Amino acid sequence: MVERFSISFFNTGNIIAAIRNKELGKVFMEKVMTVITAVNGCTYCTWFYAKQAGSSGISETEVRNMLNLQFKADASDFDVTALLFAQHYAETNRKPDKNMTKRLFDFYGDKTAKHVISMI
Repeated sequence: MVERFSISFFNTGNIIAAIRNKELGKVFMEKVMTVITAVNGCTYCTWFYAKQAGSSGISETEVRNMLNLQFKADASDFDVTALLFAQHYAETNRKPDKNMTKRLFDFYGDKTAKHVISMI
């Protein structure tokens, strides 16, 4: 499935499906967005996503660690693969290498991996 999957996988239906995916949830989504924001370095985005993360129940320490890309200390095993992929995706200007993409799909399966990418 990875070979046939286009990373330009972005549309409203996929985002809605990602939001409804019970494996992920709001906290997971906020973590992904916070890590991407850390890579992108936008001051306004950092403020917004830090506030969103805090509102979703993520501790101030964990938010700070994610913004410093030190999320492995706080992240669950379930979160780490997606957070590493999100970081890589942002750092490569939305052109992740095949191994990272394969790792994401192998860990989460097709449906959830697509949902993770939809959040990025």
